[in-house]
Amino acid sequence: MSNRLRQTGWRNGVSAVALSAAFGAVVLIATPTMAAESNAILRGHLTSSQAGTKVTLVDASSGARVTADVQANGDYTVVGLRPGTYQVSFRTPDGKVLRQDITLSVGETAELDADLANASNEVVVVGRRREVRTSEVATNVTRAQIAALPQNGRNFLNFAALAPGVSVSNDPERKTFQAGALGANSVNLFIDGVSQKNQVLQGGVAGQDASRGNPFPQGAIQEYKVSTQNFKAEYEQSASAIITSITRSGSNEFHGEVFGTYQSKGMIGAPHFSRHLPKPDYKNVELGIVVEGPIIQDRLFYLFTYEARRDTRPTDSVLMPNAATLGGNSALATALAGAYNGSFAKDFSQDMYFGKLTFYASDADTLELSFINRVEDDVRGFGGTTARGRGNTLDQYVRGGNVQWKHRDGNYLNELALEYQSAHWFNSPLTDAPGITLLGNPNDFNSGVARFGGLPYAQEKAQDSWTLRDSLTISNIDWHGSHIVKLGFKYAQYDYVASESIPTANPEFFYNAATYVFGGANNVPLQARVLDGNPEISDGNTQIGLFIQDDWTVNEHLTLNLGLRWDYESNQMNNDFVTPADIVTAIRAHVGFNRAWNVNDYISTGSNRDPFLGAFQPRFGFSYDVNADRNTVVFGGYGRYYDRNIYDSAQLEQRRATLHNAQINFPGNAPWNASYFTDPSQLVPLARALGLKGEIILLNNNVKVPYSDQFNFGVRQRFGSIQTSVTLAHTQSHDLFNYVLGNRQADGTWGNAWDGTHGGQYLTQPWGDGVPGYGNLIVSVSERQARNTSIYLTAEKPYTRESHYGWYAKLDLNNAEMTGHNDQFLFDQALPSSAGFHHAEGVDKWRFVGSGIIDGPWNTQLGGILTLASGAPFGGFTDRGVNGSPAATLIDGLYFPRDQIAFKQLDLKLTKEFAFPNGNALIVEGQVYNAFDWVNRTYGPWTSGFANAANPIPTRQGENNTQGPSRSYQVGLKYKW
Repeated sequence: MSNRLRQTGWRNGVSAVALSAAFGAVVLIATPTMAAESNAILRGHLTSSQAGTKVTLVDASSGARVTADVQANGDYTVVGLRPGTYQVSFRTPDGKVLRQDITLSVGETAELDADLANASNEVVVVGRRREVRTSEVATNVTRAQIAALPQNGRNFLNFAALAPGVSVSNDPERKTFQAGALGANSVNLFIDGVSQKNQVLQGGVAGQDASRGNPFPQGAIQEYKVSTQNFKAEYEQSASAIITSITRSGSNEFHGEVFGTYQSKGMIGAPHFSRHLPKPDYKNVELGIVVEGPIIQDRLFYLFTYEARRDTRPTDSVLMPNAATLGGNSALATALAGAYNGSFAKDFSQDMYFGKLTFYASDADTLELSFINRVEDDVRGFGGTTARGRGNTLDQYVRGGNVQWKHRDGNYLNELALEYQSAHWFNSPLTDAPGITLLGNPNDFNSGVARFGGLPYAQEKAQDSWTLRDSLTISNIDWHGSHIVKLGFKYAQYDYVASESIPTANPEFFYNAATYVFGGANNVPLQARVLDGNPEISDGNTQIGLFIQDDWTVNEHLTLNLGLRWDYESNQMNNDFVTPADIVTAIRAHVGFNRAWNVNDYISTGSNRDPFLGAFQPRFGFSYDVNADRNTVVFGGYGRYYDRNIYDSAQLEQRRATLHNAQINFPGNAPWNASYFTDPSQLVPLARALGLKGEIILLNNNVKVPYSDQFNFGVRQRFGSIQTSVTLAHTQSHDLFNYVLGNRQADGTWGNAWDGTHGGQYLTQPWGDGVPGYGNLIVSVSERQARNTSIYLTAEKPYTRESHYGWYAKLDLNNAEMTGHNDQFLFDQALPSSAGFHHAEGVDKWRFVGSGIIDGPWNTQLGGILTLASGAPFGGFTDRGVNGSPAATLIDGLYFPRDQIAFKQLDLKLTKEFAFPNGNALIVEGQVYNAFDWVNRTYGPWTSGFANAANPIPTRQGENNTQGPSRSYQVGLKYKW
């Protein structure tokens, strides 16, 4: 600490060390803020070190300095370093110096050794190795890779596919990532230490449920790390993988860039099986600017980025069903095709702003203030046998602010952060008109074969939060080796909102397709559905997290990573809800339900749901450097990782109790009146008069918190500049959440009148055995499981300007299984366990991803990514009688594609830089996606996995539909100064 700060900053005699210790004492354990994992560590050993030797690091961009003492044994450790390039100086008491430039990556522990016997005033390079002595399975994505590798859309999460065990969705309308045998809900993203967990909706990351947008301006991202296994105790709310990213900061020089990319109609490939249809006016435009510089030289810096995207993309064509599917109604088939068939544009727009101020108040204190604003609008929800007018628009915004203070004093580093986030998601219909669903089977309201009219619902889902985090890192603790101990806390207050309603003009009518007359005035629906009640639900939740982490270097061979985390939530699952008396009476009277379930488990009194207090999560890892030369390292570890259940699942119980989804059958409940269609508002008082309240959804009072146990063991081997690894990883996941059908026959069995009872794995759902006066009964269970055993192979030669090339390759070999499926609603079996374990959704049997960057002549650079995979598993439908089956089954993840390579894609990016004498540059780029126009088919249970008496063996062949892009091109310009 500077003398000036000692004289003016702490006049009451309270030292910075005492303050840091106080923060630590208050909490025991802490949080995922900008800590040793999101920042970097530099450590090493100085031979011939003298007492009083110091190590100083100077940030090359900002001039910020960090100085630390070298221990008596020659060891030194500097924690809390922002990733970037530093000049490292070792200075002896007699003024001799060794200097070395070094680049640190996010979450890295770099090592730099030196021999001070050779110290002089000259630069002496002695040695440096990247992080290999760690138990964590992780991949760093550098700024060079983000800039040079191709990507379709500026979503920096695309490069997470480079990490072992991680895949990125091919669905352009759902840009998420997943790992292991779990879906996207189980991941988390940290930006500058701030958790971006989506606590209300699916997708894992706030704003990424059903979004084709970027969660953050890519121009603001400096680099990031994808951690697949054995990440440390400071990280929360993820049972599979996390991404830790850090944003850029301003520097002592004024820099900036403006960019634009463009795709025209002719540059975007139409889906392979839609090329016979007229091509709409597709286009895609991305624009942005980044500016940074000093406000006060060496002290105060700013960074500002803006990125915009406007695109109209190809989609699955609307192709209404044929006469056979419509019950032989050829006139209807002709009318629907004429009215709705075609290929229609889906428009998307996004605007993102990010700003940051960095203030180096002293060598000991750093303050950062940042904000983010993301706004987007997306038209979607149509295609196949759903008309464009039945689609919807998704609007959302994600806003946040973050204030961080980092203070160091000797071997102590304290990091304090105050964060705010507001994420709101809106789903609105494109058309204000009744929704019409045509049924292929008039006895099954889930047999819709065509949909048009208006979307019959509107929603708002939101999370607003304030979070206080503090962590204390103590380095250079000597006890049987060297320790870096970090501890801290998190306190967060969340407010959740869930609003759902059917506009008065948009009820849903169900008709028998075989008798429906398109445009006719005398159609009589089989059923109408309308909402009646209070659409607004809100709730609060307090979250507390504590952790402690000890990174223990026992000797030059052995490093141990020991951690413990504990999390608490006051109201994760709607704890204060009271089940209405009429629902209590109704479910107690349901004989079949009471025989199959313990009814008391589903009746909430407002005081019989206790917060979970057992979320203790031990983390243990080791790495053993065989020859103490960082060339051969054996590593392994175990950790328990708790996730959470989303609020969207919790609020449904209250929603169905206060906002009734009434189902009016005609003529069963009331005679049909044609005015109900022209004036749907009449349906609300009709439902009230009939006492129809719609389905009941019930939460189990003992809903469990999902968690995973992760194990890994591996070897890293260095061959010159090439780093390789092989890892055996195993994950066992428990207590995953689902809603299932609670309906049961009078004897408590799973079955129905026409199929009988044959076991919970069969499609004999007792749809007709709901609660009289209400409808179906849906209940929660926490019994779903997932498990995964994988071998991860990686090899990397990092790109450097000196070598002019770099490459990376991974091969994942997976045996991933699960029960049930990732969607929260499971109605194809009685329970997730009913059909046993099957292949996990979205997880390839094997997946290879290779990337490369090479500098060419005339300031050109070529980057590429090749992806080859087995293809993800798909469901299987088996009809009654096949292989002796007494009833039909529909089981997810039953088969893999027949082709050995079912997915392949090569993307390329070529850039050319034109340098100007003033140091500015113009960069021209061209990209091609799916360069060979490989046809990557989709697979599904009703086609690829379909088996009946005539075809008892599924073909496992692809459908006439595709995933991923057809061959497309993009051009771009960037001007840098």
